[in-house]
Amino acid sequence: MYRIALALTAVFALAACSIDHPTKAPAPTKDVPPASQPQKSSPPAAQTTPAAPATTTAPQSQATVTPITPAATVTPTAPATPATPSTAAALTNVPLFSDILCGEFSSKKPAGEVPGNLIASRFSYDSTIYKGVENAKTEGEQKFFIALLKDKKQLDAKDSNGRGLFHWIVFSNQVNLAQGLVNLGLRKGLLEQDNDGNIPMALATSGKMITAIWSSEQVTVRNKKQQTPLIAIAEANQSDALKEAGFLTCNFFGTLSKLRGIHPLNAVDELQRSALHYAAINGDVNGINGLISCDSADLNGTDRWRRTPLHYAAMVNDGGKTVSALAEEDRALAGTLHLTGRLDIDAQDADGFTAADLAKKSGRQDTAKAITSLSSGI
Repeated sequence: MYRIALALTAVFALAACSIDHPTKAPAPTKDVPPASQPQKSSPPAAQTTPAAPATTTAPQSQATVTPITPAATVTPTAPATPATPSTAAALTNVPLFSDILCGEFSSKKPAGEVPGNLIASRFSYDSTIYKGVENAKTEGEQKFFIALLKDKKQLDAKDSNGRGLFHWIVFSNQVNLAQGLVNLGLRKGLLEQDNDGNIPMALATSGKMITAIWSSEQVTVRNKKQQTPLIAIAEANQSDALKEAGFLTCNFFGTLSKLRGIHPLNAVDELQRSALHYAAINGDVNGINGLISCDSADLNGTDRWRRTPLHYAAMVNDGGKTVSALAEEDRALAGTLHLTGRLDIDAQDADGFTAADLAKKSGRQDTAKAITSLSSGI
């Protein structure tokens, strides 16, 4: 939901781009975290978002983060009107954010020659940023670093919600700008948290962006909902970003089958849900494939309602594809000694239902049969 608020900001800002975007691009609503693009943030309409069991009720303060129905997930809380003058003024002080959002630096044309006036006075500019102008591969990237040269303070600028340059670059999926800053060693902003505790990586919408900015120290940073970037990306149903983030995390931290409880892949949020839980809820097969690309994912971790990822996968209306993705890991582990990682198809949730029971209750008879045909390994 928090990504939808920033997406609404983008709509209003883009509407103002052709008029006077530095002063009219609205900032995100203060109390709502950045949103991803609406078409990517909500689960496919055909899927059924599972409700929590009736016997255990989440605290009222967390009701907004429990996926009860698709409608509850995608209903924006941000106002559907342009920002007030005070919030619009927040971006006036950092016009570069508006330019990023309006696509001013998205040109993929080869970079041109460095302007003569910059060459003549290059020693009066920051040498690192000037190198960015010289090394720019695209016209858009070159314009971006020239803008930074003219106002270096925007490197450390924040909007009214505490979001900095990298937050806006990552949200707008400006991969070339992110890569350019990383190549120059200007990585400090990647660990900066906004008012909701989110670092830029939590807003990623593509695998290419994850590749450009990923580092091991980012994957353990938590926001105010106790979500790591992987969990935030998974909840927002950013499949491409989650697959790459899962793969890179697996590749860096390796196989820790005996230490699954402390592996970054298995971190849980305030609802005790891992990235794999949310991937299963959203029927994100690609994301699941990234998360289970090494023998470290906890397939049987339970959330506050004692539900495993398989419980949620059983209710997805996709012909059993999500269950099959989890079962692929089950089959892979069947020939190893790491039997503790295998699917527990007999696990019961707080209401005493197994995954097969939930599949039947959801009208997924074929999925129920597929689940019961699996070996539990318990």
